[in-house]
Amino acid sequence: MKKITLLLLLFISTSLLMNAQIVETMETSAPTPCDDIFVDEDGIIYTGKGGLSNKTNLGRITPDGTTTAVAQGMKGPISIVEAPNGLFYVTNYDDNSIKSYNRETEEVVTVATGLDGPSGIAIDSDGVIYATNWGGAPQYSGHEIHRLFPDGTFEVFISSPLFYRLQGIAFDDEGWLYAANTQNGRVFKINTATAEMQTLVTMNRNVVNMEFNDGYLYMASIQSDKIFRMNLEGEWNTFAGTGTPGGTDGPVETATFNNPIGVGFSPTGDTLYVSDTPTRIRRILLNPVSSTSQSPIDDIKIKVSPNPSSGIFEVDLGNKTYDDSQVKVVDVLGRLIFEDKVEQSKFTIDLSKAIPGSYFLVIQQHDASASVKLKVN
Repeated sequence: MKKITLLLLLFISTSLLMNAQIVETMETSAPTPCDDIFVDEDGIIYTGKGGLSNKTNLGRITPDGTTTAVAQGMKGPISIVEAPNGLFYVTNYDDNSIKSYNRETEEVVTVATGLDGPSGIAIDSDGVIYATNWGGAPQYSGHEIHRLFPDGTFEVFISSPLFYRLQGIAFDDEGWLYAANTQNGRVFKINTATAEMQTLVTMNRNVVNMEFNDGYLYMASIQSDKIFRMNLEGEWNTFAGTGTPGGTDGPVETATFNNPIGVGFSPTGDTLYVSDTPTRIRRILLNPVSSTSQSPIDDIKIKVSPNPSSGIFEVDLGNKTYDDSQVKVVDVLGRLIFEDKVEQSKFTIDLSKAIPGSYFLVIQQHDASASVKLKVN
């Protein structure tokens, strides 16, 4: 039996293709109540604790689930973006401000004040920050988008009676800005150069935070217990969740969510993180199979034991000949951590040095592939 030891090369795979999307619940070391989610280039998750919460920090979750409190000095933080200078900018609902956070020094600085219950935040290619306003007590009727320029200039960008309890906000690849009313899911498409806007669609569904990825807007919906997906023409559907409250993992068609509110993509765009109640962080694996084709290998049966394990997996591909085949392992961020030729039908995979979590073993043969999920405890 051949033993294959995986060296964690951690370089980005360029051959990821869409396949079945899978929902799973992250195991974290502490309760992580949060509103919105941001994932940095190292796969570290930062969470805004939410408005009206008396929370004064952000949450930080490493890939192994370790949870700590950082950025003391916040006041009801909600949404987070990273600027070209490496600073985080965070909307703070409880004191109507935008604050910056330096991850190296832990310094928190108030950079803008005078907002009206700020909620969502987005940044364009020039480093200009846009913040929506949900509205402060007692009216909760925010109808403005503010913007903050890199030189510190701060202004009301648009004030409109069409806006009501704005939260979700995101840019597409072409620089168009999208924002959504929370209550009725009315989505606006905005030209930031002219401040001209149009109503793209009114979903008549609750929409909270949103993210853009690969041609689509992904939106969390508390009242619907679903994640919606919309193209840039306003056509939308349910991406994940049955609509029945719960915490069931599995395929997006059968998985359940309970009041999902925050969404954030991995750096590669292959994993969508979702926060729901009571204190869960869920992730949707958009590309659980890495290959050059979506065609399956005929009659393949990959047997792995034990699974889960502490990192040592015995793989059995049966009696079929696998000439010119390769074995790959990818993580949930879509990163290829190992590949090699398959020389025997039985071999050992050693992931004992890997961070605990989910991985995918892929067998690729010419233009076809098959895969199985691995769980490292």
